[in-house]
Amino acid sequence: METLQWAMGILVFVETGLLGFLGAKLWAHVEKCAHVSSDLGRIQADLERMKVDIGTHDTGMRGELHQAASLVSAHELRLTILERLK
Repeated sequence: METLQWAMGILVFVETGLLGFLGAKLWAHVEKCAHVSSDLGRIQADLERMKVDIGTHDTGMRGELHQAASLVSAHELRLTILERLK
């Protein structure tokens, strides 16, 4: 019976160390996930700001690009007409 108690004591001692190791790894993982979550929040805010900067067909950089393309097309058409008149 005494041998069985010693064996159980050794088993409990080993399990305590193993649970401590697993607990430390779990806590490190939880802290890392918290940092990843805050980083993702920042990235999402940056992405939303970039969407506003890029804009739609009428606003933002995209809108300006469409306006410039329309202006260039108009000038190109005018040059084509003038070249044909010569």
